Amino acid sequence: MAVLVVLAESNGKPVHKNDILDAVWPGQVVADGVVTRAVYELRQIFRSDPDTPDIIETLPRLGYRLTVPAVPLSDEARNPPTTTTIPGRTAKKLLIALTLIVAAAVLAAGLFAIRSPAGPRSIAVLPLTNFTGDAERDYLGEGLAEQIIHLLARQPELSVVSRTSSFALADRELTIQQIAAELKVDTVIEGSIRAERGVQRVTIQLTGSRSGAPSDSLVIDVLDDQLFMAQEKIAGQVLEMILPGREVALPATAVDSTTIELVMKGRAALHGRNRQSLSYARELFQQALALQPDYADAYAGLAQVELVLPVYAGTDKAAGTRAARRAADAALSLNPDQVDALAVSAALAFERREYANAVEQFRRAIRLAPSNAQAHQWFGGALRTLGYIDQALAATRRAVELNPLAGGANTSYAQTLLLAGELEAARTPTLRADRFGAGFAPRILALIHFRHDRLTAFEEELAKHYQLAGAPVAVARGFAAYLRGETSAGELIEIVEDVSAPQSAGVGFFFREWSLAGFPRNALAALTRQSDDLQFFSDVWLAEAAGVRALPEFSSLLRELGLMDYWSWAGSPAVCRGEKPEPFCLELASAQPAQ
Repeated sequence: MAVLVVLAESNGKPVHKNDILDAVWPGQVVADGVVTRAVYELRQIFRSDPDTPDIIETLPRLGYRLTVPAVPLSDEARNPPTTTTIPGRTAKKLLIALTLIVAAAVLAAGLFAIRSPAGPRSIAVLPLTNFTGDAERDYLGEGLAEQIIHLLARQPELSVVSRTSSFALADRELTIQQIAAELKVDTVIEGSIRAERGVQRVTIQLTGSRSGAPSDSLVIDVLDDQLFMAQEKIAGQVLEMILPGREVALPATAVDSTTIELVMKGRAALHGRNRQSLSYARELFQQALALQPDYADAYAGLAQVELVLPVYAGTDKAAGTRAARRAADAALSLNPDQVDALAVSAALAFERREYANAVEQFRRAIRLAPSNAQAHQWFGGALRTLGYIDQALAATRRAVELNPLAGGANTSYAQTLLLAGELEAARTPTLRADRFGAGFAPRILALIHFRHDRLTAFEEELAKHYQLAGAPVAVARGFAAYLRGETSAGELIEIVEDVSAPQSAGVGFFFREWSLAGFPRNALAALTRQSDDLQFFSDVWLAEAAGVRALPEFSSLLRELGLMDYWSWAGSPAVCRGEKPEPFCLELASAQPAQ
C-alpha cells in the first residue's frame, strides 16, 4: 500500500524504482525485486476487468505511474445507492481512492512497519564455561555457543550479536547486565558443560538485561561420544525456548563426531586472524574433508580461511582467491543455503567485477541469516564501492549493531559515514576501531582532522598510519608540508616519486592524499595503476575527489571496470542524483538502455 501511496502522490508523473525504494524503505537493504513484486500485487488487486489496461504503467528508464488519477471520494461515492451500478473505469478510481484511504490510515497508525514496534529480540550468546576438568576442551563450549549463534542468526525475528563481540566479553569480570549494556541486547545466553560418569551435562540459561536473573533454563545430558553430533539438536532446543514451535531442519547428511570436532576446532582457530591460527584452521578443515568429502560446513570454513589468509598472513592472493572459490563452490554445490560460503562467493564475484551476481548473493546470504554480521559488512563495502552510499550506510550500520566490538566493522561504518559527509558521526566508530587495533583508524582520523583544517594533527595520524603499514613516512610528511604551504608542488611530486607506491592494503596507493592536495590527474593515475584491486575504489566518492570524477578519463576507467554497464542496469550512484550531476553521470544517462 505504501508503494501505491507514493505513486498516487506523484499525480500521474512517473516515479523511478530508486525513488520508490527511498520513500518506502528508507535506509534499508532490500531485495532488487521488491518494487516489481509490489507493483505486480497491486496490479492483481485492480485487474477486475481484463479488457482494461493496467492501472500501473511501466515506463522504460523512467519507472512507474498510475494511469488513472487518484481522486478523493465524494459523499455520494462514500455512500452510493444500493441499486447504483458503477462503470468499470469509475469503479477503479473509487477502488484506488478507498485503497489510499486505508493505506493512509495504516501508515498513520504505524502498522506498515517491517518490524514490530518493540523491534527484534536482541540476544548475545556467551561461550559455555568448560567445567569438564580438561582445559584443552575449551573449544567445545565455544563451538556449542557458535552453533547456537548460527541457528539464531537465521531467525528474522531475532537480532543476534556475532561471535567476535560476544566472546570478547567472556573473560572480563562483568555482570550479565553490564554485558547486555555493552552489547545493547535485552537477553544474554550463558551456560556450562560438566563431565560426570561418561555423561556431558550441558546447562543453558537465558537472562534478561533488566533483572539480571535467569528467565528460562535448559539442562541436557549427552553421552560423551555423542556430544559433537548432538550440537545441532542442542541449538534447536535453545531456539525452542526463545521461539516456541519453530521447527529446525536437521542436516540431511550424517556427519561423524570426529569430523564435527575437527570443524569445531577449525572455526575456533579461524577467528585468530594471524598466520599461525589461520594455517592451523586450514589444516583442520582439510582433515575434516579427508574424512568426509561431502561436508559443506568444512568447505565453507576452508573458503573463509583461504579468503582472509592473504590479508592477515601475506600469502599469495591469486592462489588464495582460486582456493577460496573452489571451496566455496564445493560448499554451495552440497548446500546452496550455506551462508558463510555464500558470503565468500559474493565477495569473490565482486572482485571479478561480476557486480550483479555479487549483490544477489550478498542479499541471499542476508535473507537466509539476517544476523550474519560478516555478510552485512562485506555487502556494505561492495555497496560503498558501487557508490550506493545510503544503502552502504544501512548495511555497515547493521554490521556494527551485530558486531559492535569488531575493529573491521567499525572501520567500514566510519568510512561510509565519511563518504556520506557525516563527519562527527564517523568519529565514534573510528575511535572504537582504534581501540580494537584496526589499522585503518589513523587514516580515517587524518581525514577528519583535514576537514577541520587541523593539519598538524592530520600529519600525525597519517604518519602513524604509514608507519603501521610499513610505508615511507616521508610521503605523509611531504603531503602535510604541501598542504601547509611549506613545500612546492614540484617538491611534493619529487618526494612521492622517490619512493615506490606501497602495495600494502594499509596505505593503498596515495589516491586519497593526491585528492586532498588538489592533484586530480595524479590521483587518477594512481587509481588507474591499482584498478585491478577494488578495495580502495570507494575513495573516489569523497567530496575531495570531485576533481578526479570531472576528468574525461574517469569515465573511461568506469567503463573499463564495467561500472557504467552495471549502473545502466541497476541505477545510478548517489553522486548522480544531486541537482548538478557530474560529467560521467550525464554520459551514463545518455547511454542508459531501456529498463
